[in-house]
Amino acid sequence: MWKIATQWVLTLPLWCVCCATPGSIFELMDARSDREVEEAVEEASAFLAGRGRSLAVRMAAAKTLGRLGRPAPNAIDRLREVLESTSEPDQLRAYAAWALGEMRHERSLVALQSALRRPMGAVTGHYLLEALAKHFANMSSDRDILVDVVEAMVFFAGNQKKTPPAIYDVLDAKTKTTPVNVRILARTLQARSPSATKEQKAAVYNAAFELLAKLDLIRDEIIAGRGAWLTRVKEAIRESHRAYSTADLRTRLLVVWYLGKLAGVEELARPAAEALVGSRGDLRGRPTQSPRPGLRLVAAWTLARMQLHAPGPRQALLADLLAKEVESSIIDLIGDVSSRPEEHDQLQKIFESALVEPGTTSGE
Repeated sequence: MWKIATQWVLTLPLWCVCCATPGSIFELMDARSDREVEEAVEEASAFLAGRGRSLAVRMAAAKTLGRLGRPAPNAIDRLREVLESTSEPDQLRAYAAWALGEMRHERSLVALQSALRRPMGAVTGHYLLEALAKHFANMSSDRDILVDVVEAMVFFAGNQKKTPPAIYDVLDAKTKTTPVNVRILARTLQARSPSATKEQKAAVYNAAFELLAKLDLIRDEIIAGRGAWLTRVKEAIRESHRAYSTADLRTRLLVVWYLGKLAGVEELARPAAEALVGSRGDLRGRPTQSPRPGLRLVAAWTLARMQLHAPGPRQALLADLLAKEVESSIIDLIGDVSSRPEEHDQLQKIFESALVEPGTTSGE
């Protein structure tokens, strides 16, 4: 008799699990003491992990874990497994993302960051980004974590068949600060092998674009806080020039073009000019020496804008383009800019100085 009773007691939890309903799962939210909450979290985690159970029960389990908000390792692991699994229903993955967002813990943040690199539907993606936004305090307190999250967000955006949800733009603006973008470009360059793959070249290009586009967006902020931005600007220009030095033509064109756009800001033009052509226009590998006419064309425009703020661009233009250029498009650009009365402080100055300084050399 005792043996039969023991077997009945041992099979009771299994019987209860099989008969679980969403309503019975939601009752776990009523837990109050720490011990009750711990037991409720474990029970809900077990319901969530059971793939043989109904979708309604598993969704109720995920919602219960979010409402309890206890960042127990087992609960986070179960939610992460659901969120990362491409075979799970999109609705359930969305609930798992929401629940992880409610836990506000470094472990749940890591789970969300990891899931950004997995294929997912639009609904799951929306809830995942909202969950990440709830972790902003954790992200912003550690730059390394923030860089990891931003890299994962870029990967997420590239995987989307449609435009990412609006919350992506909000997170993008808050997380992609200049220091973060500098770190991402530095990491991308470090990961690039000597015989770079197409994917590695694209990664460097995208990281350089993100950094330079951000500088262009906040140029007024840089002008307003000159001293405070000095170190950050130098770091940004240094990494941008490292990207230029990879010898990938698309990346070189991007860097030279954007530095030309930014040349109206003296705080950016000075370090950019020195990085591209040196302090006296004598830096080897300067864009005005490129065998690629397209790069020389963009360089002519960029250095014409920079030469107001540093001597190097003027010397490079004199030595490389005014003295040697044979491409008609580049000559037309120089002539067009120099012939405008309103542009007298641009290439016209170089032409005038070239007439009285015929002995100027390339500095090589």
